Amino acid sequence: MRIPSASEINRWIAEGREDKVYKQRYWTNLIRPTVMKRCNNECSICKSKGKHTKANYVHHIKELKQYPENAYDLNNLIAVCWDCHEEIHERFKYKLKKENVELNDERW
Repeated sequence: MRIPSASEINRWIAEGREDKVYKQRYWTNLIRPTVMKRCNNECSICKSKGKHTKANYVHHIKELKQYPENAYDLNNLIAVCWDCHEEIHERFKYKLKKENVELNDERW
């Protein structure tokens, strides 16, 4: 199993193709399963809050784009659930919010 070099990872990031990191056999067959097993398939963030949630993702603590040399560093990876992963990346701000709409003759 070939480990992608730092220069390859840097090139992928420059091309906007950091997804290639996650498509490598090294990631899918070794890194991701190792992290998930280490964390018992539970979200590390939820677990630190006393909750037990199934993990769906392996997250880079130091972001891949800023620290490509840590792409496959097990000490830089944790298992997280979907909610925590979205919160880390501040994606919840795009979630739709319900509006308080008054009911009148036209809206019932």
